[in-house]
Amino acid sequence: MREQHKNILVVVFPAILMFLTLCSVVLKNSHFPFLGNMIIKAEKDQLKLQNQIAALKQAITEKHPQLERLKQLKALSLPNGEDINGQFRTRVEQAFYTSGANIRTVGNPRKVTETEDIELYEINITATVKVNELLRVIEELSKPPALLWRIATFRPNNMLDPDFVNVNFTIGGIVFTGEQNSEN
Repeated sequence: MREQHKNILVVVFPAILMFLTLCSVVLKNSHFPFLGNMIIKAEKDQLKLQNQIAALKQAITEKHPQLERLKQLKALSLPNGEDINGQFRTRVEQAFYTSGANIRTVGNPRKVTETEDIELYEINITATVKVNELLRVIEELSKPPALLWRIATFRPNNMLDPDFVNVNFTIGGIVFTGEQNSEN
């Protein structure tokens, strides 16, 4: 009796495999009845995910110029550290002193804007400069970490024959804080 079952299994098992192979070859584009609903659902899910991926790629493409500008700002921002006010003030004063400008007043740096990851600082400075000194100041403050010219007022010391230019600047500096700063 056992041998009969063995013989039946030897014949039935390959017959089932052959039947499934024949069904898959003949019915290439149709689904097996018990798998059809699962395959259709998986195809719908895949199509939905492909649409979401396309929408995300489009959003990234649209935001790319803004992300590039943000990377540039990060590269030019003040370093995040313990004494940001001191670093900021020293950077501005050094730019004026090395150019030969005559500084009249320097305000205290102040935090103007603060978000979760970005802080904006400002400092006011009044000086008397010659044009070539002013160009050196601008060149020095444009080097990394670059500072922003928020307000600039120029007045000649003599309207008819100016020797100097009296300047009043509000200079800003950006500091990136938080985890995003470490991704540079």
